Amino acid sequence: MPVLLVRRSGPYRHPNILAAVDPCHAHAKPGELDADILKLAQQLTQALKGKLHAVHAYSPIVMGSAAVSVNDAVAARLDGIASADARSEFERLLAESPIPQQQRHLVGDFPAKAINAVARRVRAQIVVMGALSRSGLERLIIGNTAEKLMAELPCDILVVKPRDFPCRVPATSSGPRLRTTAG
Repeated sequence: MPVLLVRRSGPYRHPNILAAVDPCHAHAKPGELDADILKLAQQLTQALKGKLHAVHAYSPIVMGSAAVSVNDAVAARLDGIASADARSEFERLLAESPIPQQQRHLVGDFPAKAINAVARRVRAQIVVMGALSRSGLERLIIGNTAEKLMAELPCDILVVKPRDFPCRVPATSSGPRLRTTAG
């Protein structure tokens, strides 16, 4: 079940909705999650008579200590390859989408920073994005984009979980049961 985190008050009036996707499947993200994000964002856009945008942020190439032995031309070539791959995957994902080219945003920056910047630029009222369950160690290594954006975005966030998202809440309640009577 998607979860809407509401930051603003008041009704939506033809909102700009931003679908944040990652068709390159960084950090083992399930492939069907992007399709679910886009489908839900499109349904929401139609229901609210809004305008749908999509963003894909691909992380820049970080050389670290290897940068000493890599010249600018090689670094630029690697960035070009990463950009071309991200563009190809983004366009493949949106091939059947009604989102116009001018509302497709490909950004070479860290995801939280890029999504925040695009959401502000297009004045998004809702950002639709995925969230994965991560252990504490994975969170330190990979980060948690949805968690970072909750504190940074000025708009509402609709969080979509993968279909196989592990539920940590028991299916049965330990509280009192309500009885219903037929008739």
